[in-house]
Amino acid sequence: MTATLRLLLIEDNAEHRAVIQEELEQKLAAMVTAVTTGEEGLEQLSRARWDAVVMDFRLPDVDGLTVLRTMAERGMEVPVVIVTGMGDEQLAVRALKAGAYDYVVKGRGLEFARQVPGAVRDALQAFADSRERRQRLQQLQEERETLAQLSIRDDLTELFNRRHLAQVLPAEYERARRYHHPLTAAMADIDGLKALNSLYGHHCGSAVIRHVAKVIAATVRISDSCFRFGGDEFILLLPSTLEKGALTLGRRVCERVAAEPLTFEGKTLAVTVSIGLATYVEGNYTSGDELVRAADAALFRAKAAGRNTVLSAHGEVPAPTTVEPKETPQAT
Repeated sequence: MTATLRLLLIEDNAEHRAVIQEELEQKLAAMVTAVTTGEEGLEQLSRARWDAVVMDFRLPDVDGLTVLRTMAERGMEVPVVIVTGMGDEQLAVRALKAGAYDYVVKGRGLEFARQVPGAVRDALQAFADSRERRQRLQQLQEERETLAQLSIRDDLTELFNRRHLAQVLPAEYERARRYHHPLTAAMADIDGLKALNSLYGHHCGSAVIRHVAKVIAATVRISDSCFRFGGDEFILLLPSTLEKGALTLGRRVCERVAAEPLTFEGKTLAVTVSIGLATYVEGNYTSGDELVRAADAALFRAKAAGRNTVLSAHGEVPAPTTVEPKETPQAT
């Protein structure tokens, strides 16, 4: 123990207060502040930092249980040692259940005071052990959450990965089917990525994929989900979204990607995407996988129609974007 140990003593009996304080100061080299009521004790706890509290169970204004409950409500994490009279052992057990760390039973004389420093030592150790366990549990929980995120996130783009899509897609489809809500799947593909890879290398292709993923994630709504499907393809799940709204969002994605060229190693690279989408409405698709296949087929037609284009599986007329790419990559 060190001289910096700060203890709060709450005891209304003057004789008991004096002998307990003396024992604590002599055996623990502690700085002891003594008060006589529960209200005064709570006031001290709210105003300063204390290493431990020694408290008589029966106080003139409130009992120890009330103080312990108030401490818990106010988030006062301080180990407490209860001092109780003979015959009050059951009350001490109740105090332990309420958050006290140890207790000492008063006898007919003052010999009980000699047990208080040891009880404080034990309470301090138990408190330190408990805090360490809580911190470790919190750390483990954070690690589990991190691992859970890593298991559903794509390393390159930080979007959801295909494994997570396999979990989410059936659930979203079933929700749409059960509640008769529309659900749109949009598949986006980066135009001309192979040409960029040939010109500048695959590290350029990775940079383009990250760039497009960032733009898409910043464009969709908070209720939408973005997945990297593989390579340069992305899947967007748009709950409660009909074809018209999905086409509007798709155009906005195309416009944003085309309007934000990527600067890579001193070069400004124009990037565009093509999007195919399909909308589930009242049983027109029998599964989420079938919905995605329809969006993939629409994407194929969108790329054939000239790229930088959004096309629905339910119509043959492409919906062109209004923004042309700012610059076409050139070989150097």
